[in-house]
Amino acid sequence: MPPPANSEGPWDAWYRDVGYVPPLDEYTIRLLEQTISNPDTGRINPTDPDKFQEGLWERNVALRPSTDPYVQTINSLTHNDARVRRAQEEEIHNLAWRLDLERSQSAPDELVFQRTIMMSMINRHALMNSGRKGIQPVFDFAVEMPWTCPPMPTRVSSDAQSRGKFLTQPQPDLAIAFRRDILFPKLWHLVPPGLRDIICYEGQGESKTTRAFHFLAIESKPSYKATNDQVALSRCLNNASQSLHNLYEFFKEAGEEHVEVFFSKVRFFSAVPTTQGIRIRVHRACRAVDPRREGSQSPAAGPPDYSVPKPPIFADYPLQFEYSDCFEAHGAEFSHKHIVGIFDRIIIGYGMKVLLECLKKAAAVVAAKCQRYFMKHDERLPRARGFYSHGQMPPPAEPTARLANPPPPANPVAVETPSTTLKRPRDESSQNDSERASRIKRTSLGARVLRTASGSSRATGYCFQRPRID
Repeated sequence: MPPPANSEGPWDAWYRDVGYVPPLDEYTIRLLEQTISNPDTGRINPTDPDKFQEGLWERNVALRPSTDPYVQTINSLTHNDARVRRAQEEEIHNLAWRLDLERSQSAPDELVFQRTIMMSMINRHALMNSGRKGIQPVFDFAVEMPWTCPPMPTRVSSDAQSRGKFLTQPQPDLAIAFRRDILFPKLWHLVPPGLRDIICYEGQGESKTTRAFHFLAIESKPSYKATNDQVALSRCLNNASQSLHNLYEFFKEAGEEHVEVFFSKVRFFSAVPTTQGIRIRVHRACRAVDPRREGSQSPAAGPPDYSVPKPPIFADYPLQFEYSDCFEAHGAEFSHKHIVGIFDRIIIGYGMKVLLECLKKAAAVVAAKCQRYFMKHDERLPRARGFYSHGQMPPPAEPTARLANPPPPANPVAVETPSTTLKRPRDESSQNDSERASRIKRTSLGARVLRTASGSSRATGYCFQRPRID
């Protein structure tokens, strides 16, 4: 129902009648000018492949493939519980696949491919909603949901020339995750918010916390004409490294025994499908210790070998991220039966039978740890928001604090004011926690000031300066 006539001016009524949004007020215009005046306060987007890949490199993410012996184990996994379809049912699915693919090829600008073929790839009804009596669903999927978890560590935050720019957070077109209540059926209320953030990538909320630990992400846009599209592959590297970082920190909470399991068995899968084919990669985290292992850098052209080892970003964060090409199909091989079988092996053969079992064991240890701390201290395990980012947090959007006497907005939005010091109390964690807590304590967020032509100054954002580790 439109507002009463006497509650709006003639221009407001005209804008509403013609379907336009209301004109921007002076305060909003000032905020926009403040942001546009210094674009360096933003994040790096995958649509700028060169800068984005540079940002990935600063996070110890390899940009070329390398061998992973565990891929052979994954390829040997089978799904013995796979539902045997009748010939007639299989024919219907194959026909639907061909029709959807033909329409996607004839109208590449439409979203038909994302809403039909991609859902068929993961066999959504069979995998997400098994419907078997007495069996609790294990998986869930998310469509274009942004990950709001704290960003993984990067070297650029300590580089003055980079001005503290982070990469954009992942937002996969389609992602597969576990249902959170499978891992934490009882003690979720004792898990501290900082730890929840790295378990549920999409943030807090009833619908968001149902998904935990995404391990498969599919990137597909109408603009992607080939499976080697650099923007798509950069997004995949961003998704994989962030998820593996979260998984590492979670397994580390469970203890060194589980950290060893993480390095040996935990993997992340990415896929780039188009109307012509699909490319699937398997991503892993390795110890970034110099020299980490034997091997030579692969040439610019030729078979993948080993990536160049890099030193750890922090002494207590020994991660380097690598990947291997796992599967590729084009033409006749890009069929419903073949592709569904591949994803079935990844989601059920690896996800349910390998990764889920590793996560359940680690989750049981973490839940018991949280419970012990609560029983002893009558509060949840202390985990500051910057703890799992090792003190590195991106600048919040807080231009309102820099404007003199700003008028109250029409629709107030809560703005988080950054603290100049991030502290974390002592707790029963690993021996490296004290070093990380010291780093977080010394963290400072300094405001950058931009001089205007009139000589006045105004702050335009924050530049993170990582303190030196003594």
